[in-house]
Order: sequence, then structure tokens, then C-alpha cells
Amino acid sequence: MRQFNHHVVIDRFAVPRLARRDVGTSGIECYLKRLSTGDGGAKYVEIISTIEPGQTEALVEQRLSDFMNTLPAGRFKAVDLLCVNERDFQPLVHYRLVRFNNVHCLRLDKGIEILEGLRLSTTHSYGLENYEGVTTRNETTLRTKGRRITIFNQTVAPARTAAADR
Repeated sequence: MRQFNHHVVIDRFAVPRLARRDVGTSGIECYLKRLSTGDGGAKYVEIISTIEPGQTEALVEQRLSDFMNTLPAGRFKAVDLLCVNERDFQPLVHYRLVRFNNVHCLRLDKGIEILEGLRLSTTHSYGLENYEGVTTRNETTLRTKGRRITIFNQTVAPARTAAADR
């Protein structure tokens, strides 16, 4: 998973679980933490999820932004959240998915919360799939219905001028 530089998490419950977990323990935070360790280049991560009643985009943005600031520097190019209404999400995507680059897709029945380390009482359906056909169309449709929020964007160091080098 770390060798891929573009990750898309499609899980309608990933963001709502933030409200029920301590900072750093939700599934999406555990996923980001795992991506920030080990080898591989800087990652671009998109999270396509819903927001639960009582959550606001501003609170979610602040929590994830604060969490990103606790991770090692230089591990991410950017992290974006695409907020989709539940009514738009549900008819399209039942399983939760993690797409790596353009072809590989991990289908998770229980979603990203499997990384929370909790004991889950049911078996989990999962598998790698080729990212083509229905999965591609569903993600494309969700993108047209969502609102993009930038959680993290790697800052670029200012270019040095010739005068500064003297």
C-alpha cells in the first residue's frame, strides 16, 4: 500500500466515526498514520465520505488538519476530503473501497474502521479488484456530487533568488 502515491478512500462512515473516536484512533487517522511510516514517496490522499448530523465541515477539517500536523513532515503531498450527502452516496457504493493509483482497488465490507484495532464480531469480506467498470463510474458520480475540502497541502519552499545566494 505504501508504494502507491495516490490513494482514494471511499467510505461513507470514515468521517462520521471521527466524532466517536479519540484523536488518532479513528480508522481514517490510522490509515493516514500507516501511510506516513516506512518507505515510499509523498502521498496524495483523497477521502470520499459523508458528514454525520452534528458534525460540521469546519470541525472535521480542523480535526484532520491538526492530526496531519502530528505526522512526520514530507510524507504527504496533499490530503483532500470530498463531502458527499448520504442520500447521494448510499445508492451507489455499498462496500467501502480504497483505490491505489489507477488500477488496484481494495474492497472492504467493514470499511476503514478495521484499522482501529477494535475487536469486530463479524467476518469481513475484502479483496483486491481491478478498478474499472462499475467502480470507476461510481467514484466519478460521487465526485460530481461532493464538496472538496483541502485538509493538508504540502507547502512549497520559496524559490531562492540570486541575491539571497550571495
